[in-house]
Amino acid sequence: MQIRKSWKMHIVLCCLLLAMLLAITACSAPQAEEASSPAQTATPAPEPSAEATTPAASSAPTQGTEDAEAEMLTDFTARQAAHAQADKEIAGEFAAEEYTPESPLVIPDPYGESPLTAMVLFQTPEPTSAEITVKGKDDATSISHEFNKSVTEHRLPVYGLYADTLNEVAIILKSEDGTTTEHTVSIQTAALPGDISKAEVRTAQPEKMADGLTFFDCPHLNGNYALAVDANGDIRWYLTDKNLNFGMNMSFMENGNFIVGSGNVQPGGYNNLQSVIELSPLGKFVREYEIYSLHHDVREKSNGNLIMAASMEGRESQNDYIVEVDRQTGEILDSWDLMEILPMSVFDTQPPYSGGLNNWLHNNGLWYIEEEDALLISGRHQNLVAKIDAKTKELIWAFSQTVGELNEEMRPYLLEPADGEFEYPTSQHAPMLLPDGRLMLFDNRNQMETPEDGAELDQELLYSRAVIYSIDEENQTIAQDWQFGKERQDLYSSFASDVDYLGENHYMIDFGGMYVKEDGTHYDHLFTPPEIKFASSRTSVVVELLNDEIVFEVLLYGNENSNSSKAERHVIYQNAQEITLG
Repeated sequence: MQIRKSWKMHIVLCCLLLAMLLAITACSAPQAEEASSPAQTATPAPEPSAEATTPAASSAPTQGTEDAEAEMLTDFTARQAAHAQADKEIAGEFAAEEYTPESPLVIPDPYGESPLTAMVLFQTPEPTSAEITVKGKDDATSISHEFNKSVTEHRLPVYGLYADTLNEVAIILKSEDGTTTEHTVSIQTAALPGDISKAEVRTAQPEKMADGLTFFDCPHLNGNYALAVDANGDIRWYLTDKNLNFGMNMSFMENGNFIVGSGNVQPGGYNNLQSVIELSPLGKFVREYEIYSLHHDVREKSNGNLIMAASMEGRESQNDYIVEVDRQTGEILDSWDLMEILPMSVFDTQPPYSGGLNNWLHNNGLWYIEEEDALLISGRHQNLVAKIDAKTKELIWAFSQTVGELNEEMRPYLLEPADGEFEYPTSQHAPMLLPDGRLMLFDNRNQMETPEDGAELDQELLYSRAVIYSIDEENQTIAQDWQFGKERQDLYSSFASDVDYLGENHYMIDFGGMYVKEDGTHYDHLFTPPEIKFASSRTSVVVELLNDEIVFEVLLYGNENSNSSKAERHVIYQNAQEITLG
């Protein structure tokens, strides 16, 4: 077995050299030939190419400062080119020698981006299919995947290694006549970074938990890593570049890839970005999407196109625009201007937030309803959830306790509470439609009244919750069916946070925006003086419920910011195929 140990340093050196070449090219290019991009025009990233070390002539930079544009294009283009060069060299090395299942070519972290992954490459004399298992500390934490295609040249991705461990990876090969052989590969990994978050599992019933790892992203000013933990709380995947965990919730694509923020901040935006990046679990850069002032959420349609929360260039307000982007070209195919769609006349931030027109809506959530061609949005600064006809771009209904007070035009669209226990959400996140048509969201429950300067919030009033509502569109009513969190004041989460559907009566809730003092006092990010707020622990708690029983609860802590805007259970080998190099 041959193991390439210096691959990460090789990638870093390639990136540095390519960045230097790009900088020299940029400095020597005539000013008259610089491209400028029209408003709201997306620029697709160049396709991976070992020869492509500079942006294509048609790749115009997005809006922002010139320095930010150059940095963005250089970073993505250089790293994508380095990844393509790595593919080329791996392919060359694989072709140059005969590697067998007993003595394969093993390349840990092949792109220098995802340290707990690897490639295993070998040939077999006849076509075989492969099943791979990264052995866990117990049966519940082993990670397996079967590649159904029979081939003679195998390029297997390995996901979910333990850090600082000589990992055992079992590979079972099955020939077309049904004969099987088993082989073991050992892969050593480095220790975790010292500043990465830790996970403390409070409850775990693996036999009742949904399959997969629990992924956390923390896309605020955090200095943290995107990471995933198993049922024991062990980190089994993370990205080395903290910039890929900033400004955008991590989104999982049907092909197994991720959409992450680029870290290239849009000047003047609310932690907004100039671009997002599609990458594989191995960390290979696939494509960059350059859209003006991206933020919060990306959703994938069944045709692969992406719906993104964005902003409209050239006006004062932000976080109130949505675009549909062609997955392959990056071209904007459609857009929804929420300032025009929502029948409002007063575009002013509502309590408990303040800020006027600039961030009047703060659309922090998107959900696409494919069968209805409709959108759900969440306007945190209006305490508003709304459903929009994506084709006609007309409002179907709205749900808010406050938006109708100053906007009479909205009142005909507002859902009215039905009989029974009911609470309106405030500063909510993560609206989604359940398979049975009900609405689920995370209700942060920010307090509507500002306490006196220096005063702590009344701890007995603080709670956050996941909540499910039934909506009768014909009669324009809404009823509260279920909630979790009101009874757990220790889970108060004043910002960010997430909910997910895992199956019938099976949910995962991310209480991701917690500021907690050592004595258990919770702080609200709105009303707490910064010197107190940032001295407290910034943590997240994820709770998995099955039939109202807690089957998994984990605390993320230890980093200076272990808040998470989104946590999801995800099978890391989703739709995984053997690797295609190049």
